[in-house]
Amino acid sequence: MSLFMTHTLNRFASLPLISVAMVRGPAHGGGAELATACDYRIFTRTAEVRFVQARLAITTGFGGATRLAGIIGGKQALKFLCSTDPINMSNGRQLGFCELICKDAEGLDITKVWLSDVFFKAPADIIGHYKRLTRPLDTTALRQRHLEESETFRETWGTDRHFQAKADAAAERLRSAAGQRSPPQSKAKENPQSS
Repeated sequence: MSLFMTHTLNRFASLPLISVAMVRGPAHGGGAELATACDYRIFTRTAEVRFVQARLAITTGFGGATRLAGIIGGKQALKFLCSTDPINMSNGRQLGFCELICKDAEGLDITKVWLSDVFFKAPADIIGHYKRLTRPLDTTALRQRHLEESETFRETWGTDRHFQAKADAAAERLRSAAGQRSPPQSKAKENPQSS
């Protein structure tokens, strides 16, 4: 089961889309590991992420320790993994583990608004490219990552959407310089892949 869940969560974390865990109440053990597989976490006031495995004389089995270290740093991860102390509304933002904290009843709505405000400005395929390009690197992967970034740039440069976005940006600068208000966004912002 450990290999299956590790593989499943790694594949989930690698999806070319943004994933957000809205944590309300306890997420212990496997639930804590699942939260680390998401790109972002939003906590409600009752959220508590706790790696309880050390209390059971086991280690994380789904890759959560490695992902936790990537999120909050190795020294902090070691502290929370060994002590089994909770990550909650008191320390989650300071650690960089969660993006924001909200009331329990507002969790889902706040998460939707946050996602929309932050990520709906970019087309889905561009988000997927950037997600792939911002994954953590090891030293042997650096050269390959540069080639991937170059390839992604070539794939996206010079497309109709690229030219339309450039034209929209130029028009917006002209309107701003003339003190005019912006009309609604053109079709360049539409993204049929996000439906």
